[in-house]
Amino acid sequence: MQTKESSESRYWRLAFGLVTLDSMLTYFVGMRFGIPVNATLPIIVTILSFRFGFSKSIVRTNKFLLLAIMFLSFAVGIVICDDLEFRRFNKLITAVSAFYIGYNAIRSNNDFRAFFNMLLYIAFLYSVVCFVALSGFNSNYFPVIDTIGFKDGVIVVRTEVTTDQNFQIFYLFFASFVLMIRNSLWIKCVFIITIILSLYAMVSLQTRSGFMIMLAALIISYWYYLKENPKKIILSLAVSAISILSLVVYKFDAITTFSQKFVDRFVNDDFHTFYGRVDSASYLFDRVVNPMWWLPRGNEHFMANHFGEVPHFNPTAFYLEAGLIGLVAWFLLVVVPLFKHRNLVLRRLNINPLYGMVYIGALVAFVTSLSLNMPLHEHMWIWVGGLLAVLPRLKSDSHDYSLVQQRKNEVIS
Repeated sequence: MQTKESSESRYWRLAFGLVTLDSMLTYFVGMRFGIPVNATLPIIVTILSFRFGFSKSIVRTNKFLLLAIMFLSFAVGIVICDDLEFRRFNKLITAVSAFYIGYNAIRSNNDFRAFFNMLLYIAFLYSVVCFVALSGFNSNYFPVIDTIGFKDGVIVVRTEVTTDQNFQIFYLFFASFVLMIRNSLWIKCVFIITIILSLYAMVSLQTRSGFMIMLAALIISYWYYLKENPKKIILSLAVSAISILSLVVYKFDAITTFSQKFVDRFVNDDFHTFYGRVDSASYLFDRVVNPMWWLPRGNEHFMANHFGEVPHFNPTAFYLEAGLIGLVAWFLLVVVPLFKHRNLVLRRLNINPLYGMVYIGALVAFVTSLSLNMPLHEHMWIWVGGLLAVLPRLKSDSHDYSLVQQRKNEVIS
């Protein structure tokens, strides 16, 4: 039986929802009135911590020390690096705030359905806005933003809606959570519409990484469900295969026409952006063993040798802005918990769907960051905070589950 959501859980959950709505609010309000949405996060964290107790909101593990070390490394980088302006401290503060919102939203949560429904409707809202904007129904209220870049000296125009096309996945993958649990017919209908519109947005925006990550999130979410319902694996595979085959057969021409530009991004592209990511990664590996580069150096040297671009590989961004200490702290805060979460989940069945939601969120944030520059992006840190809150709960549940199984075996013997 689902417990009633507590007041603390509700307010931290709503704060979590506000973070996920940041680009939407900026799209409709911020562009017209210049309201910095994420600037309110430190205020919200302070108010909620005061309301429900500062002692509860503080991370009570060694991860708090790692977090402090990492953000202190960023602060040192801002001070000593000429190209990192002091206003970057604002971004540092909002990243810390997002982390604490994610941590406390999951720590205090006692109603995963409320959390799940909120994120689904937010994804639905984003998918509708993207669809309306990209379809050109009302460009006055739903404008499409054309960003101009350069590739080999030639101007390249890329389309975006509420945010950069490569970041749009952060606002749409929530819909995949529906596949993790049984739902009402209404929720299933909202899910189907959201997925169709989300994939339409990914294809229209020509974001290869976003499209592939969206599909991966759907697969992983459904794996969680099949893990608890193994008898439905064959039926699910059969239904999926028949549905996809039917769609391809009856709508093949329409699908190929619509997705031609997106397909060209895979088969006819010179992989300029891919090699840019590889170059950004190799820049880190070439210098991580050099003690002269262990202190924060900023992006100035990299930009001078890469036509003014910042590294599109998040570990490199951490290394340049926070130094070796910041990079190691990031690895222990993000990569290690992801690995631990996977191992703990594989050891048991009947897992709390909340854990799966947070794991997928953190995994999406991590994988997406490997091709972007987002060391202080709020949507990465909110899921990292949630993941660190999940680990103690997951360990406790695993321990209780093991005790139950042991007692059952003792009774049988």
